[in-house]
Amino acid sequence: MKRTIILISMLLVFSTLTVFAQLQPIQRTEEFEKLNAFVGKWQSKGKVYPGEGIPTIETKGEPTFEWTMHKMWLMFKSGEGRLQGHGYTTWDIELGKYVFFWFDNLLTKPTEYHGNWLDSQTLVFNGEVHLKGKITYSRIKWQIISENEMNMVREVSRDGKNFRVNAELSYIKRRII
Repeated sequence: MKRTIILISMLLVFSTLTVFAQLQPIQRTEEFEKLNAFVGKWQSKGKVYPGEGIPTIETKGEPTFEWTMHKMWLMFKSGEGRLQGHGYTTWDIELGKYVFFWFDNLLTKPTEYHGNWLDSQTLVFNGEVHLKGKITYSRIKWQIISENEMNMVREVSRDGKNFRVNAELSYIKRRII
């Protein structure tokens, strides 16, 4: 019995090594390079519009965008106050679009977005936020103004058709990472 367990263990290790040996590193394409426009430390300010009857919230921060995991994922770190979050963006070669996963301290599971460039300056993501059994459709639009300035607008909708602006932020680059 002991001999059988050792043999099975050795076969599992060998088969795992064989699988990893066959994996080829993903080649960075032009789609990855386009995300370099975001890399750096930024200063942000803007407004959040929570909803009807709730006052507008002024916001500011010092978010960063930096490459991680062999420059295959762009990590977005944001929030010093009540909302703290991280986002991860990459080019999904199989889907032929960008994917963006958002994690924050107000939700217990990530939000997944899919997107693409509308033009050379505008990257748009669409996703669904699931909270307490309800779905809120979300659209995030990043507008690159220059190498040192960009804007972000987040829109939300209950029905996926009628969107309202939920947040507007402007970003000024402090330095490149």
